[in-house]
Amino acid sequence: MRELPGSNVEKIVRKADVPVIVVKDEKVTFPFNNIVFVSDFLEDVSEAFKQVISIAEKCGAHLHLLRVNTQTDFNSIEQGLDPIKEFLKKFPDLDNFSMNVYNEQDVETGINNFLRYKNADLIAMCTHGRTGFLTLFSKSIAEGVTNHSELPVCNSLI
Repeated sequence: MRELPGSNVEKIVRKADVPVIVVKDEKVTFPFNNIVFVSDFLEDVSEAFKQVISIAEKCGAHLHLLRVNTQTDFNSIEQGLDPIKEFLKKFPDLDNFSMNVYNEQDVETGINNFLRYKNADLIAMCTHGRTGFLTLFSKSIAEGVTNHSELPVCNSLI
């Protein structure tokens, strides 16, 4: 297996029009048993989620839908569940999932704290494909998680 330098991986994740799974560790648990899908569920991430559902169904995996409330968009756990519930109306046949909301200082911390209590095999996220000028000022959350996670991370472009 060939290892790509971080900036090359980020370019691929940012520009790919298919899901990209980034694996850092040579030992990967497969099939995936627990997949964490992270979103704020405010944007339409249905197409990316369909791809994650496909992976989960092939593996017989449990899906953990995770929303992380931060200081800038803080609300109650119940209010945090509302966008997930609304999103799931598009997937009435979905079973084998759980809804989770964490309140943390930032999304990456929320994901890491969630993973301390769940035995996940894969993190699935969406990326916006930002390039150029915008990336100088704000790193994508998906890129940060991809760079720092020891778990495989599946990134889909929205």
